[in-house]
Amino acid sequence: MYEAYVSTTTAELGKDGADSDVLKKYFDGCGSGLFGNGKTCALSTLCAGPTTPYDKPEKSTPDQAWCDLEDAGGLANTLLTVGLIPGLGTFILTFIFAAKEIGKAGSSSPEE
Repeated sequence: MYEAYVSTTTAELGKDGADSDVLKKYFDGCGSGLFGNGKTCALSTLCAGPTTPYDKPEKSTPDQAWCDLEDAGGLANTLLTVGLIPGLGTFILTFIFAAKEIGKAGSSSPEE
C-alpha cells in the first residue's frame, strides 16, 4: 500500500515521491514532473488509465478516483484565478491611493 500525495495538478507516491517509480511502471509520461524532479505524475495521465495493465488490479486505485482529483484540482485552480483578479484590482487601487498620500505624510506642518 502506498500513500499518495496530491496537488491540484500532480500526484506522487510516498514521502517526497520515494515510491513514485511504481507509477512509471504503469503510466507512460510519469516521472518527468513539472520541474523535472522525476517524482511526480500529472493527474490527467493517471486519469487516462494505465498504459501497462496492473499486476493486481484489485489493489489499484480506480481510474475514476484520479479523474475526480483532476476535476477538483481544476476547480480549485479556477477559483484561485477568479479570486486573484479582484485582489489585484484592490491592490492597484490601494497603491494609487497611498501614492497620493505620501506627500502629506512627509510634510512638517500639521494641518488644522
